[in-house]
Amino acid sequence: MVERPTARWREQVAEEKAGLASGALDPDDAFAVELWPEPMIQETDEVLECFDIAVADLVEHRFEAAPDAEIFEVIRRVENVLDEAGIDVDALAARHRGQRLMLSRSS
Repeated sequence: MVERPTARWREQVAEEKAGLASGALDPDDAFAVELWPEPMIQETDEVLECFDIAVADLVEHRFEAAPDAEIFEVIRRVENVLDEAGIDVDALAARHRGQRLMLSRSS
């Protein structure tokens, strides 16, 4: 299983809080809590969990490969979440042309 970015975000927030509590970190140098507030981390985990379930449903208990339409529906839902979060999916895809992970607009 791939480690979710939320695990690293939580780790950085905890490290920062510990540094602030011990006085080893200057409050002006603290940024993790602002970048990754707990409600955002929880919502991201929920979206990723739904995505993991959707992908598993594409392959579990099948005798044949999932139809392209079902695969694109999962991708479309993820792209919609990214769009709603203000992420420019087209720009992201353009920056990563030629890499294995390619995003295509399917909506």
